[in-house]
Amino acid sequence: MTQRIALINSDQCALVDNSDYELVAAHEWYAVRHGNTVYAATDVWEDGVYAGIVYMHDMIMDRLRNSSG
Repeated sequence: MTQRIALINSDQCALVDNSDYELVAAHEWYAVRHGNTVYAATDVWEDGVYAGIVYMHDMIMDRLRNSSG
């Protein structure tokens, strides 16, 4: 099954597997266009300081890489 995550600056949404939903639902996502491709992205803050942009697919894949020991 999948869940929909709304992209705040777009009428599009990201489809996320139920197993990844809790991870990504804690963030506010927006669309970033690169050519003809649209990516879901969020801003990351560390200790109150802007740390950069993280793409949804990178967040999910990083969790998968770190959990496969």
